[in-house]
Amino acid sequence: MPEKSMKKASSDASCISMLTDAEKRAGTVIEAAKKRKAVLMKKAKEDSTEEIEIFRKQRELSLDKLYKEYSSGQETDVVHLEETFEKKKALMFEEFKFNFEKTLDFILELFNNVDPKAHDNLVI
Repeated sequence: MPEKSMKKASSDASCISMLTDAEKRAGTVIEAAKKRKAVLMKKAKEDSTEEIEIFRKQRELSLDKLYKEYSSGQETDVVHLEETFEKKKALMFEEFKFNFEKTLDFILELFNNVDPKAHDNLVI
């Protein structure tokens, strides 16, 4: 083999060796970057989940406060209205039972003693 081809062969071999080493180092750097990215993504997810939970708790507390502030009187008002309604209903029923005969006679008298006449708005 001539001397030039031997130098070129050894030069090619060293270049190939250098390229292989460079690829290995690049692969190592890429793997390290992927691992770092995975760690950062996991931490970001945990942080955001924690922030969301804190925000949710704050909203629940403020909603509970507003609910207590604006609904505290409504429940007693509803109970009071229901009691008043039941009392008035019972009173009306008692009055109806007491005046049943008079009420029935009045309705029957109106029904039986109808005076047929044309309405005032009727134009003939």
